[in-house]
Amino acid sequence: MPRHLKGQANGGKQASTQRRPADYGFQPTMSRNAYERNGYNYVPSDYASRKGRKGHHHHVGRVILIIVLALVVLGGLEGFALYRSAKAVKTDAQAVLVESSTLKNSLKTGDTDTLRTTVADISAKADAINQEVHSPAWVVASYVPVYGQDVKSIQTLGNVAVDLSQNALTPFAHAAEGIQFSTLFANGKIDVAALQTLSSSVSDIAPVVQSSQQTIAALPQAHITQVAEAIEKVRSPLTSASTALEDVEQIIPYLPQMLGADGQKRTYLVVGQSNAEMRSSAGFPGSWGTITVTDGQIIMGDFTNIASHRYDTTATADAEELALFGGGLVSNPGCATYNPDSPSTAKLCSSFWSLEGNTETIDGVISFDPIFLQHLMVLTGGYTTSSGVAIDGTNLAKAVLSDAYWDLDATEQDLFFVDVAQGALQSMMDNMGKVGFTDLMNVVKTDSAAHRLSVWMADTDEESAIEAMGLSGEVSKDSSAAPEVGIYINNTSWSKLEWYLDVTSSIDAVTANADGTKTYQVTVNFVNTMDYATQDDLPDYVKAHNPLATSTGTMLENVYVYAPAGGSVSVTETSGGDVGVSDSTTMTGIQVVPCTVSISPQQTTSLKLQVTTSAAATGDLSVRTTPTCTEARQ
Repeated sequence: MPRHLKGQANGGKQASTQRRPADYGFQPTMSRNAYERNGYNYVPSDYASRKGRKGHHHHVGRVILIIVLALVVLGGLEGFALYRSAKAVKTDAQAVLVESSTLKNSLKTGDTDTLRTTVADISAKADAINQEVHSPAWVVASYVPVYGQDVKSIQTLGNVAVDLSQNALTPFAHAAEGIQFSTLFANGKIDVAALQTLSSSVSDIAPVVQSSQQTIAALPQAHITQVAEAIEKVRSPLTSASTALEDVEQIIPYLPQMLGADGQKRTYLVVGQSNAEMRSSAGFPGSWGTITVTDGQIIMGDFTNIASHRYDTTATADAEELALFGGGLVSNPGCATYNPDSPSTAKLCSSFWSLEGNTETIDGVISFDPIFLQHLMVLTGGYTTSSGVAIDGTNLAKAVLSDAYWDLDATEQDLFFVDVAQGALQSMMDNMGKVGFTDLMNVVKTDSAAHRLSVWMADTDEESAIEAMGLSGEVSKDSSAAPEVGIYINNTSWSKLEWYLDVTSSIDAVTANADGTKTYQVTVNFVNTMDYATQDDLPDYVKAHNPLATSTGTMLENVYVYAPAGGSVSVTETSGGDVGVSDSTTMTGIQVVPCTVSISPQQTTSLKLQVTTSAAATGDLSVRTTPTCTEARQ
């Protein structure tokens, strides 16, 4: 058994008819003035204009509970009547807590009868709570100097609770009747029919939840500590729900067709990239294969290593790409990921797949690095490879990016990489039904932002939805967006040395210019963390083979410094290893400064940059870099 892997062995739109809130028996409300004239319980009049909106899921129960708990702190402010009212509110709050748990379980299991009853109970209690906090004792308290503002905030929380329960939770629950959320993704199949049913309801949910979130966010700072704490606790789940809905709303109209609804077959090319040999978009495209989807049923094809040989017939790239990245970009699939713009890379990979003699039409490309796979396996659990190695959410990246090169020969490495890529994906598909939606979206969003995951769709509408979700991995060409300077790295030492590379950056100073632009001073450090003892013991496959390298552990990198869209960049100073700075050029209208960087073991090579943003740019400058192996190595 290999020394690093030893001991791991023996350890995988047709929307439903939506009913309006009036169909559930909700009644018109009267104005506050009418309430004060007639002595009725007050419910704000703007519900009449909002009662046609529809809504969300079990997060709402939690929000209602937190709102209610805030009411209790005011129990002694307005005497016995207010105290008695607060006790009634507390009783209803405790009941909501129990009902929320029941609601969550019934959504998971698809228990329609329990779901319907639970939603009705929660809605009734939210209405009762809201009536209490708008009763005479609370209205009088709302006019008390200073602290009356806190009472008004509590009343606003009550309004939000009713709005969410009646116009979000109830309609969504009715749309979800009979759907088992725990089996939306199970046994390698996604329930497309259920997604079609929920699609229009989700679109209706977003405005209600987002409006409620904005209402809570606009509340003034409370004077009573407990009220302030309760309001803050409400903001968190509402913000999470609003953000999740915003993400889902972008893509859910297209999900059924992307998942092969109505019998259509979709084919997606899956590309695994290795950060141990860096490429600008993430890493060397080490293995690839396809998955097909028909009516939600996912079938995984065979995965193979990408052959690093040149073709007489080349893939397609434009003149700018060829001038910056060289001819290998279109003749060698191992160079297909030289471009940091992931949609461009995806199109090249699709072209190379066809050049390999594959005839199926590629509907999209999904690219990821081993660290993204490892993050997913934290959620789905591990599996054991055909060679008996236990792979899970703690060791996948290290096994693929380092251990395999030390422990296996070249033939064994190829088989191991394919085994891990295919086996990990299959295991995750088999267990995805166990994963919470919020947890999954957190991994997807975090790793997409870090450019460890990217998705490209051949259909332009679907690709627009992917871009809106931030999953495309494109280099921004929008000069009015948040500005970013790009540091993109291509290995030229012909090695797997980037396992030992750290890349750090700092923004050292900023100057606001008279023309509305901003100029930043930025430092980027490239650190070769390898020690000399490790260099002396390096496996041949890991060593630098470029004769320009001064030692077997010396990293040679082509570094492309991309200016922010509509802005400019220059390299003002270098230090550490050898650095060459070429004349700037452009790529899709963006200024690029190509550099060559040499980093010996235990050496830090630094670039100091002057970056000026567009006058139209919004927000502060960020630094985007090719993702490294640092997380897996530490």
